[in-house]
Amino acid sequence: PAEALVCYNRAVEVSPNDVTCYDSRAAFFADSKRFEETIQDYNKVISRKGNTKDRTKSNAAVRCILCK
Repeated sequence: PAEALVCYNRAVEVSPNDVTCYDSRAAFFADSKRFEETIQDYNKVISRKGNTKDRTKSNAAVRCILCK
């Protein structure tokens, strides 16, 4: 798991505007029960997505995390 986080962090560093990097890292954080970091990354996904449908999906993911 530590190696995976290093890779996700590197991906975000190299491609800070790619929402997929944040989305993948957020999923890793969620699986690791690191919910504050999960929410931070999903909020970055939401703020970077222009498509309303994509934003709705990301908002739903954040709500699911908050309910755990």
